[in-house]
Amino acid sequence: MGSISHVITTNPTLPHLPFTRSTGLRFSCFNPRLLPLPSTRVAGKVGVFAEVSSPSRTTSGIDFSDPDWKTKFQQDWEARFRLPHLTDIFPDAPPIPSTFCLKMRTSIDRDFPGHYSSYEDWHGYINNNDRVLLKTIYYSSPTSAGAECIDPDCTWVEQWVHRAGPREKIYYKPEEVKAAIVTCGGLCPGLNDVIRQIVITLEIYGVKNIVGIPFGYRGFSDKELTEVPLSRKVVQNIHLSGGSLLGVSRGGPAVSDIVDSLEERGINVLFVLGGNGTHAGANAIHHECCKRRLKVSVIGVPKTIDNDILLMDKTFGFDTAVEEAQRAINSAYIEAHSAYHGIGVVKLMGRSSGFIAMQASLSSGQVDICLIPEVPFNFHGPHGVLSHLKFLLETKGSAVVCVAEGAGQNLLQKTNATDASGNVVLGDIGVYIQQEIKKYFKEIGIHADVKYIDPTYMIRAIRANASDGILCTVLGQNAVHGAFAGYSGITVGVCNTHYAYFPIPEVISHPRLVDPNSRMWHRCLTSTEQLLGRNWGKLATYPTPANIAVVKEFYTNARKIGDYPAEDYLGYVRGHAIRYDPDSINSFLGTPAASRELHSSPYPPSSSLSLTVFSFRPCIVSFLCTIFLSAPEKKTFLLGGGYLLPASPNREAFGCVLLGCFRVHLPRCYPSSPITFCFCWNTSLLDAAGK
Repeated sequence: MGSISHVITTNPTLPHLPFTRSTGLRFSCFNPRLLPLPSTRVAGKVGVFAEVSSPSRTTSGIDFSDPDWKTKFQQDWEARFRLPHLTDIFPDAPPIPSTFCLKMRTSIDRDFPGHYSSYEDWHGYINNNDRVLLKTIYYSSPTSAGAECIDPDCTWVEQWVHRAGPREKIYYKPEEVKAAIVTCGGLCPGLNDVIRQIVITLEIYGVKNIVGIPFGYRGFSDKELTEVPLSRKVVQNIHLSGGSLLGVSRGGPAVSDIVDSLEERGINVLFVLGGNGTHAGANAIHHECCKRRLKVSVIGVPKTIDNDILLMDKTFGFDTAVEEAQRAINSAYIEAHSAYHGIGVVKLMGRSSGFIAMQASLSSGQVDICLIPEVPFNFHGPHGVLSHLKFLLETKGSAVVCVAEGAGQNLLQKTNATDASGNVVLGDIGVYIQQEIKKYFKEIGIHADVKYIDPTYMIRAIRANASDGILCTVLGQNAVHGAFAGYSGITVGVCNTHYAYFPIPEVISHPRLVDPNSRMWHRCLTSTEQLLGRNWGKLATYPTPANIAVVKEFYTNARKIGDYPAEDYLGYVRGHAIRYDPDSINSFLGTPAASRELHSSPYPPSSSLSLTVFSFRPCIVSFLCTIFLSAPEKKTFLLGGGYLLPASPNREAFGCVLLGCFRVHLPRCYPSSPITFCFCWNTSLLDAAGK
């Protein structure tokens, strides 16, 4: 398609902040303390960043050294987010009273307590000056977790979008409206829900001439495809099934041909359901209509299960896709858990954004490794996926990998092929992972039973769940309200739980991405217990030989963590796997009582402890450690101020550790696994006392 598939130019006002990336499974953490003070992140939703390299650098034409920069920034924001309106082309277009109203009926023949008569009209109109804030959190410092700042000082500046809803004055007479609906791109749960609600709301306004354009933009030029008449009767039950009543397709004719078709058909209100590319086409259609001075409103409704539309909380279909992905992940987990050395691999959608894989992994609680396009990784080598899978098989006996389709494309053979929308055809990362896992474990002589599940199209071809159903219904209603209010070249979405209108260019400048420095990604890593800058397998398998120098180095580095917030530990602590005997450590630390207690305990005199620091969680101020006990008897140890409560003879830990104000429940371990617990580093490396 000519102009529809044109390159979407990046909005210069919303450049990216380069992610802090690393190789292997060492997912680096963004550390604002390590950057020059003026550098920070700029406002927007997740994935919308800008870089401020110096106080004099401008963003959106604003010079932060200017005392009035805040006022100028807000003026610039007002201009950017102003909604295009029919009066921009037709300043004399007369508004008329809205025909949208709902009757309030009651079986009780008396007035409502709120002074509404039982048959009085209720309108619920929205004032044109109503705004929805894009940012609701006041960040006091750019170093605060998840901080999104305009300037280096993180000054609070109001950023808003226009509230969606019915207006008291409208700019179309319902009897003169011919409305058309078109669905483009791929399928998405909820398409039929949106179509249904657009039709119903149009009829409430009084519109009788409603049609559907079959198979996306193609339907405007293909003479074999005819309009589909739509009415409440036609769409009444379409939301009970997935797919699209109108069909979908990618690509299409040139913009000029589409606008020619609109003129020929007499269509003056067009609703476009699609993703970034489809919205780029809708914006081009809007500008072509303005160029020709046509009184046509073009309204977008974002459709993508990838959730990669800027500024919005989420897009319809995303919740349903994540929910359906649970079935695939659960199946992979059962297959892996039921097999000897089982590994389940699940590939989910996510060309450039890993939201589905991240949220599905976070919600399932069954994923051990989550791979997304935004975070590069190594597959081979000591810090690679395969090495970590080996460790998981040795410690857990099974593993589940969830990968987004766009992840790890650098590992695959490049291709210049593109689809009808102009997107580069991706290599199959799922098949690659499956084959490489089998090859690796065969070469090292370890049995691995690999099961690969690809539910890619299954998760998008289903009926919308309740959450998406509500979202689709309100989006459809507000799309119609926006058209009758006289707006064009806009799209509707949810911002901070409120429905709002956005100028299309502001949401299509680039895809919304998962921020590797965000709290949500860290929550996912905490849930999967994925590597956070450490190599569990290497540390657990190849411990450093015991000696006082190693212990002293470890102790010295560990003490430094008090100077940094928890999320910055990974960059400052260089932990070692340490084997030591109680006497040598107690001698170094000056804790002889611990040795006496140990040797008077039921443990044999030759018994020793093996301490291995192999990971830590950035969300709590503690290390995640292991203690290897050489005897099966129940025992309690005092460790840096925290108590390890009795464990059962087969080392299945049901106790917990009391860490001052922290009370961390221990996971159930396999019989061959060490007991796991958390402790806060105190003034000594180890205080052990038999209880």
